[in-house]
Amino acid sequence: MKFINVESELPVRLDRYLKKIYPNLSQGVIEKALRLKQIKVNQQKALANLRVKNSDQISIDQFFVASDKSAETIDKEEKFYSINVIKLATKLLNELLLYEDDNILAINKPNNLSSQGGSKIKLSINDALNYLNTKGHDLRLVHRLDKETSGCFILAKNYAASVKLGAAFKDKIISKTYHAITLGAPKKSQGQISNLIAKARGGVFESVVEDKIEGKLAITDYKLLKKYDDLAYLEFKPLTGRMHQLRFHAKTLGIPILGDRKYGNQNSVHNAAAMSDSMLLHAQQILIPKEIFSREIIIEAKLPKYFKKFMQ
Repeated sequence: MKFINVESELPVRLDRYLKKIYPNLSQGVIEKALRLKQIKVNQQKALANLRVKNSDQISIDQFFVASDKSAETIDKEEKFYSINVIKLATKLLNELLLYEDDNILAINKPNNLSSQGGSKIKLSINDALNYLNTKGHDLRLVHRLDKETSGCFILAKNYAASVKLGAAFKDKIISKTYHAITLGAPKKSQGQISNLIAKARGGVFESVVEDKIEGKLAITDYKLLKKYDDLAYLEFKPLTGRMHQLRFHAKTLGIPILGDRKYGNQNSVHNAAAMSDSMLLHAQQILIPKEIFSREIIIEAKLPKYFKKFMQ
């Protein structure tokens, strides 16, 4: 039998709490285990919608499995981890580490590293977290960065912190600043761009388009930091959090981000997509306000070296 002491200041559904701890568990597996009394709360039979909180204890039959072909075990230590996952896990806690306290861990995410896995993704930050969590950590994803984007990336170090950060990102009270190299400079040295965007329908790659009927509002403040002949160094501050928002807004301004293979391929003398092997968009700063952890936290990540050759 395995025992878990609930850590949540606010009541949360039992099934959602279990999925936070064990992301690979499906709803069907959880509900079957509850019916069979393989998962209990305070030694009593429970339903998936039971709300648990601090002082509650979840007991789990450590060897329960689903009966279908997608059988899953709750003992994550049995999972095999590749050498690449282990190497990435080591980097997260050492050379990529920017900041750490009792609640959060921040890294300088390299470009071309996914935050989450997928059908065509062989290595992700979440893979490394799963490995680290078998070694006594309790690290959790709380937001995303595009695979191609580098820079500040925040991880929660416990469930309570993940709830606070998740709500803060959702409510847009965490401030994020990005730096980018673009092909061309905006007509105005600073300003704001807003439009309604939605995922494009069809196509092989996920992308967004302007959609005045079904789109969601996307707002970005921008400022020109420096101009280099036909290139520019810009600061972007998203006020909303739409998929590919900054990349699409740069394209909308007529100044696509260098190395952006989704939005930088425009009919012009120069092709922004082909000008760099790496996309030149970097999450330079994250500001966590005082109301989340009782003190303001500012985390900054240095620009990758490949930016320098375009800043001359």
